[in-house]
Amino acid sequence: MIAYVCRLRPMAKIGYIQLLRSNRPFRRLFVANEISFIGDWFTVIALFILAGQASDNSPLAIAGVLASRSFSLAAAQTFTGMLADRYSRKGLMIGANLASLIILVFVLYLDLLGSLTSVYILAVVMVAARAVFDPAEYAYLPNICSEEELLTANALASGGWSVALGLGSAIGGLTISLYGIETALWIDCATFALAALGVMTLPPGGPDTSERKSASPRVVFGEIVDGWRYINSNPFDSQDSIRQGVVGIRRWCSGIPADSHWHGSRIRRCRSGCWNTVHGPRFW
Repeated sequence: MIAYVCRLRPMAKIGYIQLLRSNRPFRRLFVANEISFIGDWFTVIALFILAGQASDNSPLAIAGVLASRSFSLAAAQTFTGMLADRYSRKGLMIGANLASLIILVFVLYLDLLGSLTSVYILAVVMVAARAVFDPAEYAYLPNICSEEELLTANALASGGWSVALGLGSAIGGLTISLYGIETALWIDCATFALAALGVMTLPPGGPDTSERKSASPRVVFGEIVDGWRYINSNPFDSQDSIRQGVVGIRRWCSGIPADSHWHGSRIRRCRSGCWNTVHGPRFW
């Protein structure tokens, strides 16, 4: 898993453009992730509209789309983070994109978005796939980036998310207004396919067989408990977690995914499950 970088760690010397030019695997991963993120917002905006149509434009029903995504991510990340320490990170990223693609195609083909319940279910399922992808991506970065590049790579991923938010929201909203919700959702299907193909071109990213940990429930839950104990025994980490939770709630209330700001800080891997357990409740 990804932990937070120490305050005393020196800043990376490599620049954003230099990193994208010189590191081909990172460039491919970055582009694939941007494509997927942009497509995500086609679906998110569509879900807002569908929730409104199914509820006579009830503000509570529309807010439920955000709430369902937020709490499902908080619950999922408690457990999905440990997957990156036990299974192929590249495979997890490919699988998350393909799962999203298959689910969305299935929903569109069978026209299953006619009720508010189905809208919420799709929101939960889609964000669950993202909960698998994100820890795998950030655990994968040390395999394709040098120590000098790692800070810049994480910061660029965080900044790239913000760019994708702006582009995806703008293009997604325009697409829906001109061509309708179904077209926007099919475009999102295409972005998942392109993202999966992009990740397929990347080199293997571990963990090696010798590094993989046991996937037994006892070991998994034991590591989650250890993570909480570690947080509670370190005042700085405890305060930082509380602070991020408060900031996350504030950002969530303003409609901004709380997790968008903090991805850039996840650099050093901690024991599986512990950091996503703590930071899952930051409400995306």
